[in-house]
Amino acid sequence: MPGRFASVMIDNTVPVVNPGQILQQPGNVPVNVCAIINTGDPTFTFRITASAPQSHLLAWDLTAYWGDNKSKSVSSDSYNNHISPSRLWAGVSGVVVPPPGPAPWDANVLNDPTSKHCAHSFWLNAWDRVINGWGYIHGVASYQKSVTLCL
Repeated sequence: MPGRFASVMIDNTVPVVNPGQILQQPGNVPVNVCAIINTGDPTFTFRITASAPQSHLLAWDLTAYWGDNKSKSVSSDSYNNHISPSRLWAGVSGVVVPPPGPAPWDANVLNDPTSKHCAHSFWLNAWDRVINGWGYIHGVASYQKSVTLCL
């Protein structure tokens, strides 16, 4: 009908994920991918990027996996924590997580000796909020880095 219109936005971009740097604490000591870590504390921070080019990020999470189906969350965030009138949230870029605070991520898990003596894969996942009217059109964007802890 004349006089009726709808604005349409097209966003074919997918989230960008990069677990850029693993930093052993204390001291922000960079850890190379596939390194065997056999000295120091089992505590780490991570410099990551989990963003959406058009600022439509839904959520991101960083999780450590090791051994026989073991896992432990490192850090995460979602759009629900950043709702604004613009409805835009780009995510994070080059940010160190877990956020500065009481402690870095600790690989030690009570009653699990493998938590400090096993290969660890750190998976960074991100999802965007782009929909087609019925559901999300992009799947998860993922990136993984691995190190071995022998502590």
